[in-house]
Amino acid sequence: MSSVPRLYRGEMGPILQQLDRIEEDSRKKSLEMEVRRLAYTLRKTVNEGRKIRDKIVEGSQNVADYFPGEADDEDAENVEAMLEEGAEERHVGDGSNKRRRKSSRPSLDASYTTEEDLQRFVKNLRASTALKAVSLTQGFIGMNGPGRDEVTFRFTPCVGGRVAGEHDVVIRKVQEEGSGGAGMAVADADLPIEGDPELLNRLEAEFLGEESFDLPGFLQCVHKHLRAYYSRREQLEALVAAYPNDISNAAGKDDYRQLSFRMRIQVQSEDDEEEDGRQEEMIMIFISVKYEPDSERPIVGSLKISGDLDEQDLDALLGQCQVFYKKSLVEAVRDAFLS
Repeated sequence: MSSVPRLYRGEMGPILQQLDRIEEDSRKKSLEMEVRRLAYTLRKTVNEGRKIRDKIVEGSQNVADYFPGEADDEDAENVEAMLEEGAEERHVGDGSNKRRRKSSRPSLDASYTTEEDLQRFVKNLRASTALKAVSLTQGFIGMNGPGRDEVTFRFTPCVGGRVAGEHDVVIRKVQEEGSGGAGMAVADADLPIEGDPELLNRLEAEFLGEESFDLPGFLQCVHKHLRAYYSRREQLEALVAAYPNDISNAAGKDDYRQLSFRMRIQVQSEDDEEEDGRQEEMIMIFISVKYEPDSERPIVGSLKISGDLDEQDLDALLGQCQVFYKKSLVEAVRDAFLS
């Protein structure tokens, strides 16, 4: 609904002012509905946290069970002590008859909350929810530390329904020279990708600068490179396991961006055709493919095939192997040679 400038309303002023109020009320109601939905999600999360706290206080659950390998005994004791102290404040009566005391904390007075506050609150919660959704679907989580102004992102890429590895990337807040703003930089990383040492520097320059800050984009790109690396490695290993008698000399170079293997195939010899059948023989061919650093499928046009075949047969073989660009190595070999 468009609004007429307030200084040029004329005789329609009262009507247009009423329309403005209706529009403003509608916008506030929409924001309030969004806040209620987010508040419900927040309450649900808080309740789950309380249940975990109660289990720890009662002794039926250990703090270390929720943070395996993260906290030492002293940290666990400190956490349990704080939880027990909180439990004493929340309960009255003896151990056999405990009742929850009504909270004395003041409630939020909505009369002091402006529309700008609501918009800022919704914007921040949306950003937080988006990052959490990325962590659940893309395979990484964020943790504070290890240093001040540092965050550790732990990547756990899944390939074939299994977690292929666990790697950390630590980023820290940095002050941009000559400006009052701040960006982020990679402080440390534990990645298996060795063939491209400048990978994180490029992604940092592209996504973590002050003017082009995009943390979810940075995390998604790192995860994509990790998943592609493990996918290519798993494809080569699965190919050898699927056809142990026909695949040999399988090799992966440059972070598995160059894959190659020898394969035994059966061909018909037209020179030895007989009335009761055709003579068949086994030959070895050599297949190689190349990949982009963040890709799980070969670069189109990179497939090479060589062997003891004439040029016409090699071209025909190359044509039936175009499926390599669309499917995993095991599926591609099956469709190209066994279908």
